[in-house]
Amino acid sequence: AGRLAISWEEDGSFRSTAVDIDPQIVPVVAIPAYELSTELARNLLPGSVPHAAAAANSGRAALLVQALTRDPSLLLPGTVDALHQSQRAPAMLPSADLIRTLRAAGYAAVVSGAGPTVMTLAAGPAQADAVEALISKHLESSDLPDGWRVLRLTVDTEGAKVIVHPRK
Repeated sequence: AGRLAISWEEDGSFRSTAVDIDPQIVPVVAIPAYELSTELARNLLPGSVPHAAAAANSGRAALLVQALTRDPSLLLPGTVDALHQSQRAPAMLPSADLIRTLRAAGYAAVVSGAGPTVMTLAAGPAQADAVEALISKHLESSDLPDGWRVLRLTVDTEGAKVIVHPRK
């Protein structure tokens, strides 16, 4: 049903609920011309993580829900990751470099999925403009491969729909 889906497993079955995203949130993605296989990205992750890292990520995930639904000023601290981004960085150095640049400037940049796409959650259109400008400047001033696409997205508030057309 669109929005932010929060899912969990309970007693062997999966459940999900959806919450509204703050209308100020503007996702900006930088899609590189290179690919990274999901299998390779998964294989870079350790078999287990320290309790402290898991606990830290749990707190950041809760903070991210608050940032996405009520207080976009918390997007940067809410997107700190201790579980997968640094482990996968060697397989996507150009993306990791862009993320470091964006986060150093105060923007909530993360790896999208398994990577190598970079997603920045901007707190409003003006911040999205600044993110796009910084991405362009970074891409022009670095030795990154050509072919990156930068897109400003909207948050889907309705989700997937099935449309049935009657036969004639």
